[in-house]
Amino acid sequence: MTMVRLLSASAVLLLVINCGAFAQPNLQIPGERFEMGSIPQQSVVSHCFWFTSTGTDTLIINEIKTPCGCQVEPLEKNWIAPGDSMLVSICWDVKKRVGPTGNYPYIYTNVGPETFRVYLTGTVTREPDAIRPVSVKPFALDLSKFRERAVDSLSFRIINHSDTSYTLTPVSFFVDECDIILPDSVAARSTAIGTIKVRPEFLDKEFYRSITLLLNDTRKTRITIPIKRKIY
Repeated sequence: MTMVRLLSASAVLLLVINCGAFAQPNLQIPGERFEMGSIPQQSVVSHCFWFTSTGTDTLIINEIKTPCGCQVEPLEKNWIAPGDSMLVSICWDVKKRVGPTGNYPYIYTNVGPETFRVYLTGTVTREPDAIRPVSVKPFALDLSKFRERAVDSLSFRIINHSDTSYTLTPVSFFVDECDIILPDSVAARSTAIGTIKVRPEFLDKEFYRSITLLLNDTRKTRITIPIKRKIY
């Protein structure tokens, strides 16, 4: 009986050691490719990706490196337990680019030599007022603070230049710093009004964000609206 118990205990110990030896981290990023549509030139836009730890060991994020040197928001933490997820924000300064372009950050983890990537793409235009069938004015929402004068809220117009009414669906809307009211649709040859207001706890914070709207036209048009708050 004693020998049987010893053998059973040894088998359990061996199983635990083997499980530990084969525990591996892994990363999955659902929707790792995001199309931003039309982007105004000389603006900073952003999108959040869900990083999911799908391995059997803790995922460590060693570094997120963008080829263009764009900003990555500080991570909530640099590790994700198996089965958990974390939202990661990537900011993209499109600068003076014009036309179709993209930003493809590298993600270095403890998974091994393999690197992961996310993909932000869009078409940068130097004439945002000429975007069709719908344009936004102002094309960038500047909520900056200049000494005693601060722009804490503003209204913006969504202008439909066509003879067809469109619904507006937010497909990227990670703006914790502001309260935003968007119209659900914009009628043909009409204008709809949206509003944005900085939340009180962020009045003394700087941030770059954006929202991306999807139209229900045949081309599935997307328009990205930059949001900025600088304190001068």
